Amino acid sequence: MIRKRSALVYALSATLAMLSIMESARAGCNANNPAGTWHLMGMQAATPDIKSTTVTVKDGSNLNTQIKVFQNVANPYDNTTAGVFKCVLTVNGAGDIQASPCIAYSVDGTLNLSTVTGNLELTSCNLSGKIKAPGDTAVTIREGHINGTSGAGIATQGAKRVLVFYADQELARLAASVFRPPAA
Repeated sequence: MIRKRSALVYALSATLAMLSIMESARAGCNANNPAGTWHLMGMQAATPDIKSTTVTVKDGSNLNTQIKVFQNVANPYDNTTAGVFKCVLTVNGAGDIQASPCIAYSVDGTLNLSTVTGNLELTSCNLSGKIKAPGDTAVTIREGHINGTSGAGIATQGAKRVLVFYADQELARLAASVFRPPAA
């Protein structure tokens, strides 16, 4: 009997927690402040970078024709065209991203660790802003949407890279409150 009551209390507690999270998400569009800790995960893709040069050759009519050929270099192309990343962004009340850690993996197996800064702006659930890593082109959030404590969107990095991302603020809060280790 005690087990059944414990299970019932647990189920009711979990249901109430989920309802409060859903209510928080529903009311989220009223806030225009992205302050807090955000887990930002995404995927990036780019066009292949083919290093070519234009040369003049003779065609079948013995006329000069311009064609593009691979450059005579060790790696005439770069097919590292995709990667995934996760950042844990710390955002202050003004929307400024404090120095925040990121980790990224590319399709060639490269692991990159960096610290990013930037600024986020949240207006009527629409997220925009820039995220900057040292020595790299800034990521510009083009179409982001945050509803409460989670959201998603698309971004660009320069002329050749596009990104899709998912952002969640509730993950950190839930992990800290629900998944506590048992008391010793």
